[in-house]
Amino acid sequence: MIHAAAKVDDWGDRDEFFRVNVRGTENALSAARTAGVGRFVHVSTEAVLADGRPIVRADETRPRARHPVGLYPLTKGLAEERALAANSAEMESIVVRPRFVWGAGDTTVLPKLSAAVRTLP
Repeated sequence: MIHAAAKVDDWGDRDEFFRVNVRGTENALSAARTAGVGRFVHVSTEAVLADGRPIVRADETRPRARHPVGLYPLTKGLAEERALAANSAEMESIVVRPRFVWGAGDTTVLPKLSAAVRTLP
């Protein structure tokens, strides 16, 4: 099972970030266990590394920020914790941190990126 749902915004309601990103991941993990899923892939973000300094030469060994900048990085990091804690002999649970995910129907990042490109000379 691949879990890529999240509230992806620069700001917003704290409770909503926690409900969608943390509790949503807990619910997805529970559903996967109940369904007997063998592997759970949690799609996280490089934003969990964001602490206000540039992210340079980071790889999978770099720890998450102790004091993440923003509710999105904070809650995605907490969701990662839930996913990694769920790893077991019955269900392998892994985390990936792609830089950017978008596609048809994206209402978050792609519209902003498109608008920025349209302003270029």
